[in-house]
Amino acid sequence: MSEQEAPHWVTSPKGDAHVLLVPYLEALKQEYRNTRLIWYETFVGMYSDMQDISLIPSRAVGPMSPVMNKYAVPINVICPLVDTAEARITSARPRPFFKTVGGSWSKQRQAKRLQKFADGIFDETKAYRIGQQALKDAALLGTGCVKVFRRGGKIRAERVLISDILVDEALGFDRNPHELGEVKEVSRAKLLAEFGDTEEKVAAIKALHSMGSRLNGLYQDMVEVYECWSLPQGEQKGRHVIVVGGGDAPGATLLDEEWKRDYFPIIFLRWRNGPAGFHGLGLAHQVMATQVEITANVRNISKNLHLHTNPRVLNPVGGNLNPNHITNAWGTVLTYTPPFKPELWSPQVVPPEVYQWFIMMYEKCFEMTGLSTQAAFAQKPSGVTAAKAFRNLSEIQDARLAPVSQRYEDFYLDFVTACVDEAEELYESGEDLEVVAGSSRQAERLKWKDVRMPKDDYTIQLFAANFLSRTPSGLFDDIEDLLNLQLIDQDTARKLMDFPDLQQVFDEANAARDNFESQIEKLLDDAEVFPPQPFDDLQLGIKIYRNAYNRARLDDVPEDRQELMRTWIEQAMAMVQASQPPPMPQGAPPQQAAPAPQMQGA
Repeated sequence: MSEQEAPHWVTSPKGDAHVLLVPYLEALKQEYRNTRLIWYETFVGMYSDMQDISLIPSRAVGPMSPVMNKYAVPINVICPLVDTAEARITSARPRPFFKTVGGSWSKQRQAKRLQKFADGIFDETKAYRIGQQALKDAALLGTGCVKVFRRGGKIRAERVLISDILVDEALGFDRNPHELGEVKEVSRAKLLAEFGDTEEKVAAIKALHSMGSRLNGLYQDMVEVYECWSLPQGEQKGRHVIVVGGGDAPGATLLDEEWKRDYFPIIFLRWRNGPAGFHGLGLAHQVMATQVEITANVRNISKNLHLHTNPRVLNPVGGNLNPNHITNAWGTVLTYTPPFKPELWSPQVVPPEVYQWFIMMYEKCFEMTGLSTQAAFAQKPSGVTAAKAFRNLSEIQDARLAPVSQRYEDFYLDFVTACVDEAEELYESGEDLEVVAGSSRQAERLKWKDVRMPKDDYTIQLFAANFLSRTPSGLFDDIEDLLNLQLIDQDTARKLMDFPDLQQVFDEANAARDNFESQIEKLLDDAEVFPPQPFDDLQLGIKIYRNAYNRARLDDVPEDRQELMRTWIEQAMAMVQASQPPPMPQGAPPQQAAPAPQMQGA
């Protein structure tokens, strides 16, 4: 059989994928992963200022003393760049919205329930926290990875290092490979507990070469496990396997199942796409050469400072100045014999051009990456005092980071899509996923069977909730602008003031609005009606009900629900009218105020 006709692991019999797959993955490790691992560990070392650092658990060692580390970076540029990019971009929390495709009112209500369910999944999986880590990995390593999977009837999300990803870079040249692998070191005991259900698997796991080491008398028994996916290709079904093997170990296929989706469960977030190839390029890669130049420059400056900053005394040959008389004592008298007069010599330590070169290189790092030193060190630019001017400068920087921000938002679009598919697959397997969703004041339990919708009935759109400023002072300025433009009222302004220390005050102030909005939700969902009460803020209620009624007309809400809303508005208006004083008859003289009572004896 020729090389072109060699069998592929996807076509191997069920349970035998390890026979062809393990040697293939071992080759990918040697060909691609091990070389890139050097780059990744260099980036992490430069960021954390540690020389001996590893991204593989079995190779991890304790860091050397920073005092003894002669390769320490004197002035670290990569660290503030990565941290600033992380803080700048992840301050926005993109939220996916489910929109019906020409759907009826009932489908629109179902889409809102699906929206709540997705919000609950985001809370349970800590989506924004793990997305923040992925963005940081992208800035540092070029590519951040998050794996979405199900375990114990729940949806999980975990960080995956790009150094653990195995991909044939020829297949991933356009960033869309149809095969993907992950290598991971796990405890042998954990692997036996999870997959040791047959004698063959137990024997294969026990025969694996240990990657661990002995630490404090305890043996860290770690072994390598491979997980691989192949996407469906035409008539060829997709496949998902977990295999072990390599070396003298016989190997085994621990899991072998069909993979139905047309995407991998690992979501990738790249800081910057290269001209071609699967892997992204990060901030560390972009400024590494300049960081090396800065480090060499600063070390040279440091050597010159140590060598030349102390002044010298020039004692001519034949001079009789006693060197022991040169001390740091006050009022020391030095005697010498003319014409041999000693001279104090303070040479120029470092030419000013060297400092200028250093400053230029340091600022160039921020300029290349679209960040600023002011943002990195929380400094306000000189001469900028107005809040609006400062916001304009912030918007300019955000424009430079727009491509990365767009990829960060797309990451959450892929994330929620994977979560929805995981929930549906759980349901098809007989498990009904349940999440807790709701606001800070009220939460409810939602089951997937009650919110699920056919994919053709909705589309997912993403909006970044970052219109308003992220600082308290900036938020006040933004809301003040909206009030001045009469785009919002005082009640809405209070709703936008989301400060924990004011939350109780605003909750009380917004209680009436929240009560009416809750009533409308129950009216639309279950036709449950709460008649207006005399002690309600009826003027506010009429306004909120009218807005909801107009929205209901646009959304083709069933006529019975609209009638309930009209009835409520009419009842409230009648109660308001009844509480008004009777009008004065036309032509009647104005009533005179009763004379004030006089005190006796006045």
